[in-house]
Amino acid sequence: MGKLRRGQERKDFVTEGDKETMSAVADYVWRIILMFGTVPAALTYYWRMKMPETARYTALIARNAKQAAADMSKVLHTQIEESADRAETVAVGGESWGLFSRQFLRRHGLHLLATTSTWFLLDIAFYSQNLFQKDIFSKVGWIPPAKTMNALEELYRIARAQALIALCGTIPGYWFTVAFIEIMGRFWIQIMGFAMMTAFMLGLAIPYHHWTTRGHHTGFIVMYGFTFFFANFGPNSTTFIVPAEIYPARLRMYGKKIIMAGSQLNVLVKLDQAKTQWYHFMAIVIAGMGFFTDAYDLFCIALVTKLLGRLYYTDITKPNPGTLPPNVSSAVTGVALCGTLAGQLFFGWLGDKLGRKSVYGFTLILMVVCSIASGLSFGHTPKSVIATLCFFRFWLGFGIGGDYPLSATIMSEYASKKTRGAFIAAVFAMQGFGILFGAIVALVVSAGFRHAYPAPSYAQNPAASLAPQADYTWRLILMFGTIPAGLTYYWRMKMPETARYTALVARNAKQAAADMSKVLHAEIEERPEVVESQVVAGETWGLFSRQFMKRHGMHLLATTSTWFLLDIAFYSQNLFQKDIFSKVGWIPPAKTMNALEELYRISRAQALIALCGTIPGYWFTVAFIDIVGRFWIQIMGFFMMTVFMLALGVPYDHWTHPAHHTGFVVLYALTFFFANFGPNSTTFIVPAEIFPARLRSTCHGISAASGKAGAIIGAFGFLYAAQDQHNPDAGYSRGIGIRNALFVLAGTNFLGMLMTLLVPESKGLSLEEMSKDNVVDETAQEAIAQA
Repeated sequence: MGKLRRGQERKDFVTEGDKETMSAVADYVWRIILMFGTVPAALTYYWRMKMPETARYTALIARNAKQAAADMSKVLHTQIEESADRAETVAVGGESWGLFSRQFLRRHGLHLLATTSTWFLLDIAFYSQNLFQKDIFSKVGWIPPAKTMNALEELYRIARAQALIALCGTIPGYWFTVAFIEIMGRFWIQIMGFAMMTAFMLGLAIPYHHWTTRGHHTGFIVMYGFTFFFANFGPNSTTFIVPAEIYPARLRMYGKKIIMAGSQLNVLVKLDQAKTQWYHFMAIVIAGMGFFTDAYDLFCIALVTKLLGRLYYTDITKPNPGTLPPNVSSAVTGVALCGTLAGQLFFGWLGDKLGRKSVYGFTLILMVVCSIASGLSFGHTPKSVIATLCFFRFWLGFGIGGDYPLSATIMSEYASKKTRGAFIAAVFAMQGFGILFGAIVALVVSAGFRHAYPAPSYAQNPAASLAPQADYTWRLILMFGTIPAGLTYYWRMKMPETARYTALVARNAKQAAADMSKVLHAEIEERPEVVESQVVAGETWGLFSRQFMKRHGMHLLATTSTWFLLDIAFYSQNLFQKDIFSKVGWIPPAKTMNALEELYRISRAQALIALCGTIPGYWFTVAFIDIVGRFWIQIMGFFMMTVFMLALGVPYDHWTHPAHHTGFVVLYALTFFFANFGPNSTTFIVPAEIFPARLRSTCHGISAASGKAGAIIGAFGFLYAAQDQHNPDAGYSRGIGIRNALFVLAGTNFLGMLMTLLVPESKGLSLEEMSKDNVVDETAQEAIAQA
């Protein structure tokens, strides 16, 4: 009561105080606000005056090419000299027609009409929105009526509202343009911006009375913020940029960028132009068998986790068979992914330091040994068996992680530029056969043991349903995948180091030519002057340098973010198929089966999904990657995954009825099809193509590790998130349910589609063209000439 009284006294003091004093104070406020903007501008005055005249004005308008060269030599910190004949050419060839001439109208009349009309129309809308935000906010009730506030409070509320719009819509829009302008182009950004502004304006106007009612103000502000976002990630930026680029220098500075490229090594030209030969298929099989084992080992664990729960955690006094406790299930499922993440980073870096071949054999040995050791996991108690299994699966994952950057890099550096995408995709497509082979092995082993040791269901006889021999099945399944990979070890060791590593990183072009002469069965000789150019032009900037960030920083963001988002969804779907199939009734309740029958049914379901969705998706990518391109396949894949996730999630209750189970499985299989004929393949391919040779394996490893971070989130997060909101499994807390989890995965896929806009297209280009490797600048050219 005392606090209320004191608060009332303060209010009375404010409302009954000296109003003239407040008015005088408020008068200073607007003056200070108007003047404050001069401070940052004034601070730049000195540097603005220190800037030299632009080289294009000095050279093309003032006709003083030598002065332009001198000015830019200081700016670029390099020696630039203009020959007299080139300067004379500029002076003689200069055109003199003016702004109102027939020549200008013929060349640029439509351009000027386009830039003036679009900027005119844009600013009608843009300034209307900006200058009258305060009135709009008042109309929809986001700012209280003026009579309920004093002058300074009203100013405060208007400023706060404008700051929120700027933070959430205006500023992000500008920087999205910065990020995407060189990828999407001016035209498409401007078209998209006008279209989205139109859509959001209609979205505000048509249901306007809806927005003015209390409770809907936030929705109005969100929509209003989007109009600012798409104005700035759209025509407000592009109408400013385009006129600065399309007119002649003397009317609106215009020039051409001159690119100097060095001579290409003969061995790299031969590789890029090589027809498909036997060694290409050998490389696909050798590298692909590693991925066959990778997929087998990573995904077969999902088949046996329910069996492990029955064997080691069943209490026969309870009505349902045992399941792995949440922490144990998370560890068994996720520990290999943690090892994979670490291996991708370590072996990716090592592949650039020591060479691709040097560490390629070690990763295979590690996978084979740890797969066998996983099957031989020992212990006197369930905890010790699981702990041993987790230990070996971590190191299995470590070896698998090494195979990602090394296999992708090796295949990209062996392939020709016309078929490179298909060959890398074919290596990755071996994952599909690995997943299918795991399901087939589990089917055969479980069927054999079930026939040899028949047992009743858990509901009939809990103790007898757990045949002791079932303990052998999961061990055999885990070990069996090592056989195909082990058979390729000899051929993996016989492969020569890739020519691109030998020539561009180890700087031994002659050895690269000798190695590839044997592979291509053709004589390859390197000219001494071209070999010398590689030494002179060799760049040494590293992964964390400003030069790398300038050239490839956005590329690395694109490959890491898209792979991260993809693997959240992809591994969630793959590792927990058994739970989803049980929820929708495609697999009967656990208590109606014995341990081996449950394993058989889960394996059969996974085999069907692999045959109908997973494997066709991989090979569609192989067929179309060099026709459609990486970018569009990835966009399409993310989009279709989003659509099918929503198609599963929105009518989820419909799919749980027994008559609709087949429809659910068909849609679920289509998400796998478009994952593999989409981002699951392209996120593996692109990082192997767009980075320079000396950092290619490292950057692929970083991208893949980002993906595995997403897989870990998917593996651990989905396990808990998919639990029923009202009746979770024993040991689990309440989750959001499978329906809501599907919505989350749909949102994840949609974000992946947006981040794909940062991914460059590498179709039909050589690795050196994509990565800007092997580029010789003027200084290098002079050094070569003097050599």
